[in-house]
Amino acid sequence: MFTRIIICGFFILICRINSQGQDSQKNTDIPISMAQRNSIIRNALDFLTRYYVSSDIASMLVKKIEERNKKGIYAKINKGSVLSDTLTKHLRELSKDEHLGLIFHVEPLPPIQDNQPTPKKVKDLEDLQVQETMALKNWSVSLVTLAI
Repeated sequence: MFTRIIICGFFILICRINSQGQDSQKNTDIPISMAQRNSIIRNALDFLTRYYVSSDIASMLVKKIEERNKKGIYAKINKGSVLSDTLTKHLRELSKDEHLGLIFHVEPLPPIQDNQPTPKKVKDLEDLQVQETMALKNWSVSLVTLAI
């Protein structure tokens, strides 16, 4: 069983946490270890760096959350939902972005799919575009020929 925390807004973060066999249908939260907590924070900051709409704001958020983590602000948090709520509050407070946040889920969510096309898919799409362009040119030429 995995628990995931998602950052909402312009991107998604999924962190997997081993729930150690707890029955997720009976629980609305699970305990997290120090290693899991640090992994969630690290992954959230990594996603901010890679995907947030403003790299300047993302850099500032990363710096501030890392400072808070070093000061031990998150050290006593041992529940997934509490960590997601706390990080959401801090991220929104710092960024002034009410769309940014983490959502705690006990139930597993599907993994993030990398939406970047493969080089083969890019080539296939380019070839299709060329074929469609040529077909339109041929069609235009045919119309011009019929008009004459």
